[in-house]
Amino acid sequence: MENRKEHMIINSLNYHTRIAMTFFTFICNFVGLVSNICVLFLTVCTLYLTAFSRKMDFISMGHSMSAFFVESIHFYIKNRSLHSIPITKVFLLKNMGGMLPYTPFDRHIERVV
Repeated sequence: MENRKEHMIINSLNYHTRIAMTFFTFICNFVGLVSNICVLFLTVCTLYLTAFSRKMDFISMGHSMSAFFVESIHFYIKNRSLHSIPITKVFLLKNMGGMLPYTPFDRHIERVV
């Protein structure tokens, strides 16, 4: 009789242990799935910003003047991608709708990083 009680206690402990192990296995698998989805999302975002994105934001413009002439004009641009985007031409727009092409390679270019 006493042997049977010990056997029932051991089976009860094994049952609770199996439930706990099943629960923690489920939690570990769920956390692994969520972390893999996050890594996939970050990988896709990094690929998009590195290979396909061409976003640039114009922040502001400034100039420095002498007594009568403008000596230089500064453009502040924010690059929102993860790769460098070369600026090959800058266009000055008139109020009448025409475009005057201006290539920055004719003058001194100051690069601020």
